Amino acid sequence: MNLQLNCKAVTDEILALSALRCATSAKSHRLITRDQLPGLRIIMRMVFAELMVELTGLVDTCNIDTEDPDPTLPYDDTTPLTLEVGLKNSDSFSPGMALTVKRQLEHMVAAGTLGWAATESDADFSRSLQNRREAALSALRNTLEENATAIACRPSCDW
Repeated sequence: MNLQLNCKAVTDEILALSALRCATSAKSHRLITRDQLPGLRIIMRMVFAELMVELTGLVDTCNIDTEDPDPTLPYDDTTPLTLEVGLKNSDSFSPGMALTVKRQLEHMVAAGTLGWAATESDADFSRSLQNRREAALSALRNTLEENATAIACRPSCDW
């Protein structure tokens, strides 16, 4: 199953988490805004690459932008960001499960990106995001490994 992560979904989650943190915390925190998207997109690619390495053995293919946008051009947040992955043991997933896996991957990239960005200024929030990212990664790994076992245990009908 090949999945193209939606960069806008990732950035929307980052902005939402940042806004909720500012709105619900007793302490004062800086709000991440669209002004920081150029830098966040670079970190998103880094976090996605890290995620692909962590899923080694469960990834058939992945595709990522090979270079940063030209810095002399005006920033355009509609410029697509390539974050694609082909997962092993996932071809039998229903469309709903495929969407769930895609959304969890987007969540892991968002949590990893925001966690990385918040490390110096809000260590507790950063740790919380990294813990959520690790939990989602563990659940995805388990799902893919369990599906591989189920596929391997199916009887063959090669007559």
